Amino acid sequence: MRKRSMLNLVAITAAAVLGLAACAGPVESGGPITLTMSSWASGIEKRVAVWNAAHPDVQVELTKPGGNENVYAKLVAATHADEAPDIAQIEYSVMPSMVTGQVARDVSAYFAPYAEKFGEGARRLVTFDGVVYGVPQDLGPMLMLYRHDKFAEYGLEVPTTWAEFAAVAEQLHEKAPDVELANLSSNDANIFSGLVQQAGGNWWEVDGEAWTVSVDSPQTRQVADFWQDLADRELIGTLPSATPEYNEAVASGRILALVTGVWGPGPTAGIAPDTAGNWAAARTPAWTPGDHTVGFIGGSSNIVTTSSDHPAEAAEFVLWLNASDEGAAGLTEINKFPAATHGQQVPRTPPTLMPDDESYWPLAAEIAQETFDVRWGPNTQVAFTAFGDELGEAIGNGSSWSDALGGVQRVVADNLTRIGYTVAG
Repeated sequence: MRKRSMLNLVAITAAAVLGLAACAGPVESGGPITLTMSSWASGIEKRVAVWNAAHPDVQVELTKPGGNENVYAKLVAATHADEAPDIAQIEYSVMPSMVTGQVARDVSAYFAPYAEKFGEGARRLVTFDGVVYGVPQDLGPMLMLYRHDKFAEYGLEVPTTWAEFAAVAEQLHEKAPDVELANLSSNDANIFSGLVQQAGGNWWEVDGEAWTVSVDSPQTRQVADFWQDLADRELIGTLPSATPEYNEAVASGRILALVTGVWGPGPTAGIAPDTAGNWAAARTPAWTPGDHTVGFIGGSSNIVTTSSDHPAEAAEFVLWLNASDEGAAGLTEINKFPAATHGQQVPRTPPTLMPDDESYWPLAAEIAQETFDVRWGPNTQVAFTAFGDELGEAIGNGSSWSDALGGVQRVVADNLTRIGYTVAG
């Protein structure tokens, strides 16, 4: 993958530079080293405190940024001012931008002794052209949460294939027309892309310096046509997620199943606390019977930035945090699903949403070994925004979801060309 400036990919302002410049405080010469870290992870300050107590000579100073898109723009700006923090949390879908933008440092030599602590899928997410640019922290492989009490009430079987899923949706509609099996909305691009991965599709590929954009692909059309058919027959909902209307539908039992990442029980318990104990988890239905391949919905890594004056110490910290026995176990204590495979095996209490389901975390660990080889591109957020705009319009006016994909394809390809990448085809 070619490295190039990201200055024309994000809006850079003086305020953005100052925002992260403040994170990167000076290191006292001759005294303890202070590493600066930018991370929005809930509870991560507890893990930083454990490190700091045991490492007086290498202290970590944590800053929690705001919204993710603005965070990445600030990070690129600060990097080009050589004032970025030593360590940053980066979503996997944004990693290519951090590599091409020369934000993420090559940590291959530091990572090599720990590589086998991570599964192949996790390693691929931070490796580009054979170079490792980050340490995986948590993963978001797909699974399905469902209301087991409502499934029992309506006499429904848990579907194992998407064909069975459609049949269950039909059965539910006959018994309870006001209840929907699931929901898929235009602002669910992350979920939609995970479903496309499960079908075997990647929206980006790169060969040398040439990028191929495949948003409008047979796999994406397969997913779009399947879900639109369900929506047109009023078997699923299309409410925008994270809205009061959507939250009420989940809490009241008018939506019975959620396709989500393994982190899904946390936010679901937040919007529907009174339903705790009524949920169970299952593998995401398969397109082909017996094929357990799943896509990713979310997850993030820690990078050492090119601005760091102490890359060895920064790498030591992020490897302790994510790869050591103590660190990986500690991530479970702050409700992370660790990327390190030994962290996934740590005994832990079930999620609050399903407090008696001792099988949840073992199932999550199994699913994590069956993930698709996803390839993200340098303009993921452009794609997700365009997807939301185009699909939202199609849902609103009743037109073809598949036909909307051509517009997304053009936006993504044109954006890559405009910011200086070579686009094949």
